Amino acid sequence: MSQPISGVSFNLSHTEGLAAVAVASRGEVGCDVEHTGRRGRLDAIAKRFFTPGELATMEGLEGADRRGRFFEIWTLKEAYCKARGLGLHLPTTSYAVLPGGDGALRVEVTPAAADPTPELWRFYSAAWGPDHRLAVAVDGPLERVRTFAATADGGWSAA
Repeated sequence: MSQPISGVSFNLSHTEGLAAVAVASRGEVGCDVEHTGRRGRLDAIAKRFFTPGELATMEGLEGADRRGRFFEIWTLKEAYCKARGLGLHLPTTSYAVLPGGDGALRVEVTPAAADPTPELWRFYSAAWGPDHRLAVAVDGPLERVRTFAATADGGWSAA
């Protein structure tokens, strides 16, 4: 869940080999990172937790492309539900994160999602190296996204 401190919200996520922190100067924020090499029955997970619209974006994709799309959708969904402060208490089939006509990502909600302003949400999604996927959701302008990686010597480098 995002934690507001003097108008600033933040959210944390971690997975094998990576941790992420998202900070927003206004609005709620959520982030998710996933290790894309993890084992599991991704198609079975998608059928259970994705909406028909999200499943349709996976149709016709094979191998690495299908796996990549799965983690793109999963991280976006997790970032959104974390920013809402509900985590997985918000049913994952009550909202979809889909590409809009302009290529930007948009959230589509059912009444069960109870989001009065879905048009306000902005999303950022990117691969982080060969083994990770990162997503951020903010309920307002996504003005600037900066990414950094921690180095072995305790410093930071722009990624």
